[in-house]
Amino acid sequence: MGEFRRLLDRLPAAAYTCDAEGLITYFNSHAALVWGREPKLNDQVDRFCGSFKLFAADGVAITHDQCWMALALRDRKEYNGQEIIVERPDGRHLTVLAHANPICAETGAARSTLSPQIEAKSGVARMNYPLGQTVGLTSQSP
Repeated sequence: MGEFRRLLDRLPAAAYTCDAEGLITYFNSHAALVWGREPKLNDQVDRFCGSFKLFAADGVAITHDQCWMALALRDRKEYNGQEIIVERPDGRHLTVLAHANPICAETGAARSTLSPQIEAKSGVARMNYPLGQTVGLTSQSP
């Protein structure tokens, strides 16, 4: 897991992981910058996402238990390129593209999820992100 976290630390994008219960187990410094805060790891208060508040692209509030990370865990499917608005504790809003991808055990049960978030600037947000390669690093571990 150390090598995987070192890889995520070097990403030029926000990234974090949750366990099967939705507890945040890791986040990189870019995630803390996007969220405007550092959530507590493995804490029930910060389940599924470290942001202060979330909104859909149309401005409708999204509770953390309905965010893409929670849906990826529940549905055991990928949610990639989902535009969301992150509200930071300082009131600033950032539009990001969220990618939530479950990492499943051989039984098919979701063990954890990986979610990189890429900030959208000037109304244009495009990034070719080798997510399958990153997920492949962790899906082989026991």
